[in-house]
Amino acid sequence: MTTGAQKLQLLMIEADKLTRLAIRLYLAGLKNIQVTEVPRLDEAMQALNESEFDCILVDLRLPDGDAFDFLRAVYEQSLIPPPIIVLTGVRKEELGLQLVGAGAQDFLIRSEISSLTLIRSIRYSMERARFQMEQYEANAKLMALATEDPLTDFLNREGFEKVLSDEVAEAENTGLWPICLMVNIENLKEINDTYGHTAGDQVLVNVAAALRRSTKKAEYWAKIGGVFLTLMHELTIDQAAGIGRLIENMLAKMPLYVEEDTVQLDVNVGVTIVPPDVQSINDIIDAIRLQPLDGEPPDAAETVFPGSEAEEPFDHGLVVPPAPAMQALAASGSEVPLDKIGRLRMILESSDQLSVVRQSVFDLTNGRVVSYELMIRGPEGMENPADLFDVDGDQELLRAMDLKCLETCLLSARQVPKRLRLHVNVFPTTLIQTPAEELIELFRRHGAVQRVFLDINTQWIVGQPAQLSEPVDRLRKAGIMISLDHVEVGRSFMQALLLLKPRVIKTDSELVSDLANDYAKRRNLQRLLSIAISIGSKLVAVGLENEPDVKAARDMGIRFGQGYFLGELAFVEEGA
Repeated sequence: MTTGAQKLQLLMIEADKLTRLAIRLYLAGLKNIQVTEVPRLDEAMQALNESEFDCILVDLRLPDGDAFDFLRAVYEQSLIPPPIIVLTGVRKEELGLQLVGAGAQDFLIRSEISSLTLIRSIRYSMERARFQMEQYEANAKLMALATEDPLTDFLNREGFEKVLSDEVAEAENTGLWPICLMVNIENLKEINDTYGHTAGDQVLVNVAAALRRSTKKAEYWAKIGGVFLTLMHELTIDQAAGIGRLIENMLAKMPLYVEEDTVQLDVNVGVTIVPPDVQSINDIIDAIRLQPLDGEPPDAAETVFPGSEAEEPFDHGLVVPPAPAMQALAASGSEVPLDKIGRLRMILESSDQLSVVRQSVFDLTNGRVVSYELMIRGPEGMENPADLFDVDGDQELLRAMDLKCLETCLLSARQVPKRLRLHVNVFPTTLIQTPAEELIELFRRHGAVQRVFLDINTQWIVGQPAQLSEPVDRLRKAGIMISLDHVEVGRSFMQALLLLKPRVIKTDSELVSDLANDYAKRRNLQRLLSIAISIGSKLVAVGLENEPDVKAARDMGIRFGQGYFLGELAFVEEGA
């Protein structure tokens, strides 16, 4: 809603030129109003797709439809559209009630319109729409509290029971029964007993983040205690089992650092077709426990969707993030030689095996590039960063490779204009295991102090973020700037923000994807922006992939953005 010095944006849908002129005259006394005029419904819908309006005036009769057609079309696009006032030439109380019932906030009789009645109707309609929005937000918040797990934002038992009930009803009509996949953290109690429930909660948060990012085929996840559940469609039981084994392998190899210890997850994954006689979630869990996964993950190149072309490989719905804990997914399609560790060591010893690509960070207010993120790429057959960190649990090799990639990025930074700041990635474990003096000297040697941000991926900060507090503080005092990457909204992320005090906060791309159409994401992003402002940090919206999302971010007051829509990856050697 427009406030302060901003102009109120009014859309007038009226075919009659004299009526449009009269409306403009009635509103002439208001200096803070901008009127957009269109004569037809199709032009009105196009205007709504391109701009945001605070209020809409629409004539009852138009060349290509009427106000009822417009109301139906608008409410199909938005649950709570801008307030709509209908102009009509006839006084019929029944017609007015029908219009209000169809979603109009008010209706005005043309012969009775004056400057006073028009302005009063606009103000009344906007206030009523604001009240409806507040009610909707309050109800949505109550619904979320009732059906979502506050720790992970996954569905809780009640939420999943409702989804399950709807799925069963649908399956009874179609005969297509979904498959349930369960991930159980078997040693969660042991972690809680040894390190405390705060550490156990952090483990659950990080497992939830890994599941959310790595399974495209799962529309939603539920968390019930230490058990995660999801329903999947359009898969055979063997394909779902393949996904389960990949997840099991991924989580088993995910390094968890709690206090000063490395904790290994004991994970049990199972799948089952939801039985027709299912009564509760417990029925599904019992069915899964009776048939645990066996064997090895299927070859992704040999498994296909039912009914799809054989030459199109089935990717198991998995995304491979550039991080060591995702190494087990191996969904990049690149061929890793049998002597993988030997080749990794050879890369460490050479000076020309790694290359650097950059992606721009833009000022959304003027379209200017303000900084670049530098990202590493491996040699042929190992281009995906995940391949470079597939070290089979060798922590020292992981640290050495991370430092090698960091230095390669710092070397390439010399080829980028000095007026631009840069971002380079580093694993939290590298910061913990490497003396701060060694990193400070590396930055000084390449002239990167006060120019290059160290991007710390919050996805891999497991346990207490306090482990990073001391090394980050020493780096900051030496002039090295700190940025937190892949930040979401939640208690664990808040703890990391307050402890590490980053100069820049970069969002997780999932928080930004489809921002223009997802009210919940806009609300969460607004919360994160408020947090960033309160601690004196700059917020970068990462994952802007289309123009509506860029506009939505800019309209929310987010100044900086990054994404393929704004700027593609390019090798640094090709110029900045």
